[in-house]
Amino acid sequence: MSDYYESPVMTRRWCPLCEPEVDPFTELVEEIRCDEHYPGREGALDNVVDQTTAILNQEGGKDNAAWCAMLHRHE
Repeated sequence: MSDYYESPVMTRRWCPLCEPEVDPFTELVEEIRCDEHYPGREGALDNVVDQTTAILNQEGGKDNAAWCAMLHRHE
């Protein structure tokens, strides 16, 4: 037997650009933008990141912090 129980959804979907008059403090809404107003998934600096930078960022942890300190001269 599972301890997971499905509960009914108490909010409604809301795109703030389609319905700017909605006050999320007085109404139970979940911000889910429509296809037309969905923010872009590509950033302005996506073309600037090279493979070396991407690999360093994926590794994470202490090694990444050491590389960042060395490359960016953090003190």
